[in-house]
Amino acid sequence: QGDTVLNAGTIASPNGSAVFLLDGGSVTNQAGGTIAGYTFGVKVTGTAGAVTNDGTVLSTATFTGSSGFDAAGVAVQAGGTVVNDGAIRATWKGVEIGNISASAGGTLINQGFIYASNSSGSTGAAVWIHGPGEISNATAGTIAGGPFAIVSYYQTTVLNAGSIGATEFGVHAAGSATVVNTGRITGGTGGVGVGAGVYLITGGAVTNQASAVITGYHGVYATAGAATVVNAGTIAGSGKYGVELNDGGSVTNALGGSITGTAFGIEINGGGTVVDAGTIANIYFFGTGSNRLVLDPGAAAGSVTASDSASNTLELASSASTGTLAGLD
Repeated sequence: QGDTVLNAGTIASPNGSAVFLLDGGSVTNQAGGTIAGYTFGVKVTGTAGAVTNDGTVLSTATFTGSSGFDAAGVAVQAGGTVVNDGAIRATWKGVEIGNISASAGGTLINQGFIYASNSSGSTGAAVWIHGPGEISNATAGTIAGGPFAIVSYYQTTVLNAGSIGATEFGVHAAGSATVVNTGRITGGTGGVGVGAGVYLITGGAVTNQASAVITGYHGVYATAGAATVVNAGTIAGSGKYGVELNDGGSVTNALGGSITGTAFGIEINGGGTVVDAGTIANIYFFGTGSNRLVLDPGAAAGSVTASDSASNTLELASSASTGTLAGLD
């Protein structure tokens, strides 16, 4: 069943892990409690672990460049559950679920503060999950990183009502991901100009609800695998695209929704569908494939550019009253 650790004082280690459970178990760090380690504040291996933090957990080890290096504020390396209402701070990973050599799923529920400075071009992150799982960030929750706030490698669901932000990628998903945002997700420009609020490497789905915000060099950037984006809030690309789908997919922009970018609001490669009832600053369909643009009455879209090699359809949605189509060249 593993061991149980309950802390209301201070547990510290200047060299290794402050708390290290080899065969699963549970750790509870109460309000006012501090667990401070060098490599790991709390590390649970062997079987699934459960960590609840209402105090402070720290890890201070700095990335060495070694391929086997690992460190985290809280790590449940065989999977498990982490519930944070306090503060978890680290220089490499704030919360680690799974480990670098084996996948293991789990759940993070955050109503507190999780931060990791990590290093540019590396895989450190405020939250790092190497297995299928769910990350829930409540209204009062903050997940903040240097280059990376959240890094996931398998099918992952991210539910955000608070703040997720990083200097490069807010959510960096190598596996298929589902992101539902009612708060704010922020990315930066990235080391190679591809920073994003949400970065989907193998496709997935993003829902940005009313009053929610996703921003970055790209707001939402999907590279391989079709992606679906539904927006009723604000998606903005400060460097290039609001939404870029590089392998097809669909974007639905609801009434009141805004998608903007410095180049295009939306760019889709390989065929896709855009349904607009809100505001989109320019749309670009490129490459081969079938493209469909559906404009609801009252929709405001800037220029629309489509490849001659594609099959392109413009559809005007029905309405109870007569609409006006303007700005055609």
